[in-house]
Amino acid sequence: MNDKNRYYIGQGRVYAGVRSCAGVVTNGLRYLGNCPELRIMHTIDYITHNESTTGQRNKDLELPQTREVMAQITMESWDLDNLALLTTGIASEIAGTTVTNETVRCPSVKGSWVPLANINLISFTSLGSLVRDTDYSVDLKAGMIYFTPTGGATINTDYAASYTFDDTEKIIPFNQLLQNEYFLRFAGLNTVENNTPVVIDAFRVKFRATEELQLITQEIAPIQVQAAILFNSKQIDSNFYQIKTFLNYCENSEPEPEPEPDPFIPDGELIYCQLSGTVVNSFRPVDTVDGDFIYCLFDLANSGFDRSLD
Repeated sequence: MNDKNRYYIGQGRVYAGVRSCAGVVTNGLRYLGNCPELRIMHTIDYITHNESTTGQRNKDLELPQTREVMAQITMESWDLDNLALLTTGIASEIAGTTVTNETVRCPSVKGSWVPLANINLISFTSLGSLVRDTDYSVDLKAGMIYFTPTGGATINTDYAASYTFDDTEKIIPFNQLLQNEYFLRFAGLNTVENNTPVVIDAFRVKFRATEELQLITQEIAPIQVQAAILFNSKQIDSNFYQIKTFLNYCENSEPEPEPEPDPFIPDGELIYCQLSGTVVNSFRPVDTVDGDFIYCLFDLANSGFDRSLD
């Protein structure tokens, strides 16, 4: 019987991989980046019954009716795959190239910005016959044209823009026709128990779109998402998820220190002497090794010293 408390403070890595209908994770698991929070939440609805004989209407029956299991994850990595996962969108990469004669219309009110079709511009060649930094200016990173209020551009007039942009990434939210199901693994550590491994596998998970993307913040912006852990009839031993950890945990993992050797019992062999009679004179140490007392000399006159072994 184990009468010790096992406390828990967790850290670890969260992985997810697309699973097939047969439960196979063909392309392996992908690390979701730093996740400062991971929770598993249970909601159970019950059927109840109250008796009708005592006048108290006491509840005398409770049966579980439905079970719902959810995972809540806080992510901090705004990578392309995570954003696509959390917006149920499709991610793609756009190879950089040169654009010629893209139509840019001067708005009816100059002193306004007009976005280009691409961002991350390496260079901007021309905008029709207009003069850069006089009639307009360019924000290369954001891919935007600013028509100066006093410039020579004519309002509601089209101009041909030519420029070169570098590789970019694009995500189209809510564009998954059939949302994937995932296998989710938490490879955790219990820091209270000297980083004892704690592994949780959820076999059939469907992510929901995040409720918000915090785009202007004063700190590292988290992305919070919930995922339904669905019932999996093909997983015989555990239909929702399972937890694995070490069965036997030793609270003190440090080895027991070796006992200090007894200076009077070298090599485990007892050496002793008997003193009797009158007072022993001139008792003094003769030598030490590593600070340990080794032996003494005695003035044995009239001491009754007996060094014999029984």
